[in-house]
Amino acid sequence: MAGGGAMKQETLVDLHVFEDHLARYAFASEFVKNENVLDVACGAGYGSSYLFKRGAKSVVGGEISINDVKTAQEVYGSKGVQFVALDATLLPFENEVFDAVISMETIEHLARYKDYLSECKRVLKKGGVYICSTPNKGHGIPEIKSFSPYHVHEFYIEELKNLISEYFTDVSLYGQDT
Repeated sequence: MAGGGAMKQETLVDLHVFEDHLARYAFASEFVKNENVLDVACGAGYGSSYLFKRGAKSVVGGEISINDVKTAQEVYGSKGVQFVALDATLLPFENEVFDAVISMETIEHLARYKDYLSECKRVLKKGGVYICSTPNKGHGIPEIKSFSPYHVHEFYIEELKNLISEYFTDVSLYGQDT
């Protein structure tokens, strides 16, 4: 009986994380209508599919894991949504090919986050939009050093704004209450 309770709690946590992540894609979807979109580090692919269903002209979802790419293509691939294996710090695309680059919960996992930002800028058309999400280090509990053991670098708000401003103009930051 105790095991069943633990499983239920884990399922609720996973659902909460999923809903938070989907809310980020809902926000991004407002900026990608009729646009060609790159979804960097798309994971399972549901966000890429969501962006297409909400009006993107086309979406390329990229993920480093070939197995994740295969699964995403099987589950969410369609005429307007395709998935490719890629390294976020060395994108396999020509310059200025996407109207929007979306990347949720990625930058904090990368040691070479400056290479990643440079690549996102390179593949983005002039006047395009880059949207990312990452945990706010200043929002956590001070005694806890990181939101996740998989995070290489977590950013304070001003640190993130200054970093992104090195690559993009007209930078706006938004928060998500969870």
